[in-house]
Order: sequence, then structure tokens, then C-alpha cells
Amino acid sequence: MINLKSAFSDYLNTILFIFALTCVNINILPVQQDGKKETWELQHTLTHTNTIGFMRFSPDGTKIITIGSDQKTITIWNIETGHLLHTLKIHTGLMTTLAFSADGTKIATGLRNFTVIIWNIETSHIIHTLKFHDQIMTSNFSPDSTKLATGLRNGTAIIWDIETGHSIHTLENDPNKTNITTNSVQFSSDGTNIIVITSSEECFETCCNDKIGIWDTNTGQPLHILLPRHKHTDAQFSSDGTKIFSVGLDETSNNEITRIWDTNTGNLLHTLKGCPEGKLEDSTKIIPTLDEKNLVRIWDTNTGNLLHTLKHTDPVWSFLLSPDGTKIITSSYDHQTTKIWDTNTGHLINILHENTADMTPFWWIFYTNAIFSPDSTKIITPS
Repeated sequence: MINLKSAFSDYLNTILFIFALTCVNINILPVQQDGKKETWELQHTLTHTNTIGFMRFSPDGTKIITIGSDQKTITIWNIETGHLLHTLKIHTGLMTTLAFSADGTKIATGLRNFTVIIWNIETSHIIHTLKFHDQIMTSNFSPDSTKLATGLRNGTAIIWDIETGHSIHTLENDPNKTNITTNSVQFSSDGTNIIVITSSEECFETCCNDKIGIWDTNTGQPLHILLPRHKHTDAQFSSDGTKIFSVGLDETSNNEITRIWDTNTGNLLHTLKGCPEGKLEDSTKIIPTLDEKNLVRIWDTNTGNLLHTLKHTDPVWSFLLSPDGTKIITSSYDHQTTKIWDTNTGHLINILHENTADMTPFWWIFYTNAIFSPDSTKIITPS
């Protein structure tokens, strides 16, 4: 989940690729446990030939993918050796979306020329090129890597069969309305359901008419259409698929909030202050949110009770829950720190790095995005 950003995806992608000028190397930092003490040591530094606009672990944790600021160059690295495996070149159009298959063998790149390219990253060959009649806003693979969901600016979502390259279902939250855009598509962990988030382009800043459709991926039929009463909505399933977390600006207070829904009934369970960031891998029991600028709160998703409050002295720009749910990374203005916290106790485990040198707030936003590996034992940070 990209806290309040999915509706601005084109704009933010452009900004990120243009201004990530300081991100030249990627550091891989493995966790080594010695009793209760954890140490973080540099494993590899991967040097890019141009500036880095995006980075991500493969879901199987064996590779890192980086995208150059030109939005046309994709590089794939081996984590164990730090060696470059493949460089993929986009020859037509600029990338707007990227999705990684769960088995770590494929990626899907959405381009501004209304196409999606599905690549085999083991061979660097193109599997399929999918053609559309509108802008690609979002995409996501199913957990078994056999399907790809794409969301379009015209308000539709299409599910594709990876083997054949043919469309299976077309999903529409608002089939009778115009000026609707699809902001996000997310599969449940077992792949049986999918979330489709849509909003109206006519009153983007003032209306709370966003909708979250829960669809059956086998039949292509809607199960529930949720009205989250947010502006700039984003949402995702809990790791066990029983809950849905929706985030956005509250329709009355205009403050950032998180609502927790029951997937089976579509009923609202809890409303929490603040919004989470990143994909909530182990989100069955806890969820972190940013409420005030320097406070990250950890909540119990079953009761809605507050468990811990993590404090920085200055504003927090990014935070991320580890896939196993045991740690949270927070990055802040205060001495440009990235801190690692224990989610069970709320205690500070380590300060990943601290930079007292003069760095403007604008650049620090791009400098501090850290990412956990799927097994929660490594972190990559730009440098």
C-alpha cells in the first residue's frame, strides 16, 4: 500500500524518477542475531550505471530489481553474490507500473503507450505484450503467479491468464458511470478474491465517492462493494484474507484514517487514526499507522486497541512493517535516522544509520526508503 499515493501514481512516479539523484548504490544489510542483540552489517553494494528511481526484492528473496531514472532500464541482481543477472530495456514508452510475480520468475511492466509487457526474468525474454485502449494505472500478480490483474484509467480492471495471454474477466465497480479511474488492484493471499479500488475524476479533491469492490476471481462476480467514506482511498487484504484495510482522508475531519472491514460480510469492524505504509504482510494481528508527524502507532487489528507508540523527535517520512510482523523500520528527519523497532515490545532495536551532515528535507524523503526482504532477514537502503 502506498499511503494516499495510488491516486497520484502517474505524478509521483514521474517525481520519483526525476529526483532520486542521490540514490546510486544499494546496500543489502543482513540481520545477525546473537542472543537478544541484533547487528546489521553491510553485505553488498550494488552500483548502478545511472541514477536509481525504484528498487524492490523479488518475492522469493533471491533477487533485487532496480529501475533507472530513465524509466526504460530494468536491472536484476543476485542477492547472494551481488552480481548483475540481466538488464532489460524498454524501447517504446515509459514505465508507469511494475509488478513482480510471487514465484520470482516474472515481472509485468505497464507503459504509457497503453501496453503491459510480461517478462521472464530468468531468461530476459518477453512472454506476452498486452494491448489496452487506455492508460495502465496499476497491476498485480495473483499469489500462484498464473494471473495478472490490471487497472485502467477508464475504471475497469482486467484479469489475464499468464499462460495464454488472454483476458479472463473484466471487473467494473461503476459500470454505468463515466470519468471513473481504477487506482489499485490487490489479490487476497489465496487468490480467490481481488480488491478493485475506483474513484471519480470529476470531484477528486472534494468527494468521498471512492469504492472498494471485492470480487470473486473464479467467477468474475462482485461479492461486496464497500463505501469507505474516504478521499484518495487505498486498500489491501490482511495476510489471512479475513480483513480489508482501507486508508484515506476522512470525509468529515479530513484527517488520515484506517478502516478495518470483514471480508466475508463487508461490515466495518474498526476505525483507527492514521494510515499504514507498504504491504502489510503479517497484518492478521497488528497494523502500524502514522497519526501525528513524529508518531507511529501499533494497533491490535482484532480489538482496535492501541498497543505501542513509537516516537521520533522530528517528522517520520516513511515506515514499514517487516513481512514476519516482528519489526518496523521508521525513517525520520532527526539526524536523518532509520530506526528498527520490536513490534511486540515497542522497544528500539537498532539505529541503522545516522547522518548528521546537512541534507535538505526534500532529498531526505527519497533517501530514506528502506525495504525488508521477504524473509525479514535483510534490508536494502539507497545510498
